[in-house]
Amino acid sequence: MEKRLIQKHDDDSFSITQQGKQFLAEIWPVVEQTDQQIFKNFSVQEKQQFGEFLQRIQNACNTIIAE
Repeated sequence: MEKRLIQKHDDDSFSITQQGKQFLAEIWPVVEQTDQQIFKNFSVQEKQQFGEFLQRIQNACNTIIAE
């Protein structure tokens, strides 16, 4: 069975479908629990710094892709 969670548009953009929204709502508690377990030994500052590092990596990847 194929689930259509996202929809690609003619301009190459994407949007989430109603089924995608429902799926996210259903799995969100699992995501939250997993996040808490992963970061249980991290301080708030460490979690924030880690997020900033990931954002910098994502920005660098986007720059490479756009070139």
